[in-house]
Order: sequence, then C-alpha cells, then structure tokens
Amino acid sequence: MIKVVTGGISLIVLVHLLVESNTRGTILGLLGAELLVLLVLLVKNKRFPLKYITISAMFGAAVVTFSIAQSNGFSKFQYQVLTIKELNSGRETVFRNTIDMIAQNPAGIGVNNFEYIHQKYAKMGTPESSPYVSNYSILPTPYNIILKLTSELGLLGGSMFLVLLSWLFIQSFMSFLKGNVVDVWVFMAVFSVLFHAMFSSVFLTPVSLFFSLLLFSVVISRAKSTKTIFFISRQAVAGLCLSLIFLTVILSVIKSTSSYLTNLGYKLGDTQKVEKALEINPYNYIAAMRLVELYLYKEGDQREALNRVEYVLSIYPYNVDMLIKASEIALELELNDKSEYYKEKVLEIYPDNERIKHLDLAR
Repeated sequence: MIKVVTGGISLIVLVHLLVESNTRGTILGLLGAELLVLLVLLVKNKRFPLKYITISAMFGAAVVTFSIAQSNGFSKFQYQVLTIKELNSGRETVFRNTIDMIAQNPAGIGVNNFEYIHQKYAKMGTPESSPYVSNYSILPTPYNIILKLTSELGLLGGSMFLVLLSWLFIQSFMSFLKGNVVDVWVFMAVFSVLFHAMFSSVFLTPVSLFFSLLLFSVVISRAKSTKTIFFISRQAVAGLCLSLIFLTVILSVIKSTSSYLTNLGYKLGDTQKVEKALEINPYNYIAAMRLVELYLYKEGDQREALNRVEYVLSIYPYNVDMLIKASEIALELELNDKSEYYKEKVLEIYPDNERIKHLDLAR
C-alpha cells in the first residue's frame, strides 16, 4: 500500500511538472501510449485493463492540483490544449523548410550545422518563414529529430537513425506484448519519448540524452532477440563508453572555459580576455561577435571589427545581423564593392529586410 501511495504521489508530481513546463509533446505521448496499451490489451485479453488508466487519472489529478495552486484557474491547461488544437506553433512551417533544405543538400550540411545554415532556407520576411528566425535570432533545431539528423547527416545518415529508432520502438512493443507489467511501462515511456522527439528537441540536451540512453538500455536489456544481434564484448563496449565520456568531458571543459572568458571579458570590456576565449575555442562564434562590438565601440578599430565580422561569417555564413553589419562597416571604410557584396547576400535570404534597404541612405 505504501508503494502504491508513494508511486501515485510521485506520478502526480511528475505530470504536474510536465503541465508547468509546457511539455505538451510528452503529455500527448504518454496519453497516446496509454491509449495504445489499453486497445492492445483489450483485444488480447478481451477485458478492459483498468490498472493501466493510471496516466489519465494522474494527469487529471495533476491538472486539478495545478489549477488550484494557480490564481487563474485552468488557464495554463486551457492554453496548452488550445495551442495544440490550433496548431499555431509553426512546426509545420519549419518542417516544410527543412525538407526543402534536405532536398537541396541530400548529402547533409554537416554535424550540428542546422542552426548555421537554416537561415538560408527559412524564407524570412514571408508568410512561409520559419518561426523564431530573424535578424537577431536563430533556430537551433527543426523540432523533429529525424529531420534534424537527416538535414545534417544526409539521407543515408538520417535513414540509419530512423532504422535504429524504429528498431527500439519495435523491440519495446514486442517486449510489451510478450513481457510483464514492467515492459508495459517501459513501452509507454519509449512511445512518449519518440513521439515527443518528432515535435521537440529531445536528444539534443544533456539531460534528455542521458535519460533516453538509460531508457534505451533498458529496452535492449529486456529485448529477447538482442543476444543474437550484438557480438561486441562488454569490455569493448565499456571502453568505447569511457572514451566517449572522457572526450565529452574534455570538450565540455573547453567550451565552458571559452564561454566563461567570453562573458567575463565582454562584461569588463576586456578585449584580450575575449580574444583568449576565441583562441581556446575557435568555433565560439559568440566570442567573435563580442569582439566585433569591442573593436567597433571600445577600441574604435573598424577594420579589425570587419575582420571579426568576416570570421563570424566563416562559421555562420547566413547570420543576417552579421551580414548587415559587414555591409555597414565596409561602407564606412569606403569598401563599396564589399559592402554591396554583403548587401546582396542579405537580400538573397531576406528580400524585404528593412535594415539593409535603409543602408542606401548612408551612400
């Protein structure tokens, strides 16, 4: 009885957090998984499995307790339902633009390059524009893990990951059909995670990736067919995992140190600290962007500022703000051909940009 009460309270708290954090994809995934489980068990056992409506019951309890705690009643929950119903998140526009991006780059644009390249295909300033993309903001992910992987790794790489995720889903489903109550709950979790990954940034943050790896490890350990599929020794797997962990730690330290020096140097107006940050991590385009401002406004060195803008553009070629700034600085330096070149680059991807149009007034 104590376990049941403790489990129920824990589930209410977890679903309560899901409501609070607006994770609609996870909520819908859990409810969808529960519905599928109920239908399968109803067909299989010819009776309604009441014990598996826990998700719906706990979700209802969480909504009620959350609403009581809020002075505006059910507005939070109503907002989530309405945004799902109206489909006003802009996801479908991102999906279409990303598919166009894949069609023009079937071999992929490179690992983790989506945020740097998507602005070229975002159709800014039009009704088909990807949301959250503008002069100053970027879209780091298409909110769909398959589109993310396919756009970066190409059709071949994306297909491989699609096969892998499909295999994990099928294995969890087969374990659910043939296993016990633990396998039922594991399948619900897998269904929810994969469903959410089709509409959000699942797998792209350390916490969600860590949770997903644990979950998929459970799926593999409980799958009946894995013994005849994997022939790699445990020592080799452990060595590979330790090597990846060690490499991840090193890269994280480098990235964190560079970010720390960037923020500290920019706050203090210390150009050398920011230069050091860029030296530690040459791909820290934020540091390069900070150097543009420091050289432009603190050091008063427009030519060096232009060099830094061009450095940013070597990493991030479709950053509209940097392209406009390059055109502006080149114009100030009377490098008219270069200014016109960057202006045309802006107009290629953002034809109605007001900032670049007004640049003519300075001529």
